[in-house]
Amino acid sequence: TKEMWTPDKKEWCCKFEKKGCEYDCDTKEMWTPEKAAWCCKSEKKGCPEAPDVYITFPELGLGEVVETDKKDQENFKAQLKEMKQTVPEWLKKRTNKPPKLLKKFKCRTKEAELANCDVDAGETCLRMKVRAPPDKDGDSDSADSGTRRLQAKSKYKPWCLKPCAKVCTGISLKCGQLAEDPPAYPIWWSNFENRPCFQMEQKQGKKKYFMRWSCRCPDRDYTVSDSCTPNAGASLSNCVRAWIVQAPEINFQDLSSVQLGYVRSTEKDIDFQGKVDKSIFCRIDAHEDVEIGGGECPANLQHNVFFNTVMKKDFQFEEGATMQNNILFNVEVGDDLEIKDEPGTYTTTIVNNLFGHVQVPDDCKIATGVGPVTINGNYCTTFTHSGGGSGCGNLPWATPGFSCL
Repeated sequence: TKEMWTPDKKEWCCKFEKKGCEYDCDTKEMWTPEKAAWCCKSEKKGCPEAPDVYITFPELGLGEVVETDKKDQENFKAQLKEMKQTVPEWLKKRTNKPPKLLKKFKCRTKEAELANCDVDAGETCLRMKVRAPPDKDGDSDSADSGTRRLQAKSKYKPWCLKPCAKVCTGISLKCGQLAEDPPAYPIWWSNFENRPCFQMEQKQGKKKYFMRWSCRCPDRDYTVSDSCTPNAGASLSNCVRAWIVQAPEINFQDLSSVQLGYVRSTEKDIDFQGKVDKSIFCRIDAHEDVEIGGGECPANLQHNVFFNTVMKKDFQFEEGATMQNNILFNVEVGDDLEIKDEPGTYTTTIVNNLFGHVQVPDDCKIATGVGPVTINGNYCTTFTHSGGGSGCGNLPWATPGFSCL
């Protein structure tokens, strides 16, 4: 089209259609340093050679240094190249618009002038809540009425901040020992959690909103299991959390552009129940099952990276679940890999995923009564199993389901 393109459209068309880009990265003349930097960052062309191998989804800008042998490197690269680049959800339907900035967080004209935010860099002047000043005795609780009036005026202070969507995404943190058991807490995760930014967050299960001031994911009630009611469960976006550990079941609803380190339930399951995209998980460690929800409101996992996924019992895909275009480097199942029946008839999809090493001590099962199942195009390095009968070595699990079966 020939109308004036918005920045979002220009970025999308360049990334997915190779139109409207700042540079043509297929030419062979001597590139300027600016062009070389842009083509390397945007199209992964003309990059200087490095000893490390980055396994990444190009459309996400997510990556992590991994140690693989030469054959693995070539297979991973080839598989990634073949993956279809899907149209982002925001282009299909823009229903998840961020809430309007609450009046109390808006800077007044004078405050904005004094703050002198760099608008070109994406900064916005916001009024951040600050601690009220103490009275003469150093005790704010016993302040007189005059000091209380002063406290009321000093409740908010102007700050120049960027949206968390720009500050907390696009950089993938190395998992380090967060992927191990027991974990260690790398200092870079703590530093990243505390990076200042702003994002309006909806209170779980309510229509009220609050302001988040850093990259650290807000606290949620992960025991809530409700996949069909929006915002009832634990939903997160554009944030980082080093670990989530609790005894009860851990349920995730919608996750977008989230980086989670060590996620562990010491007594129950870990369930994914909503739309999960563009997120990184260092270690998923379930005392019982890891479940990908299905049924009337199924889970949809796309474009995510899982480093260690460990469970003492089953890896369950409930009927209707979708897992597509993800990377799972290491999957250790305690018992079965299973597709579980749900009331109703739904299609279960497991396609175009990259699996490094998969270990299933027993069988790969599909429960009686399950609707259509599509298992296809999943690359794997190794897949060990010891079950008999209609197990992992047979269709639909075997090639072309999983390349190494």
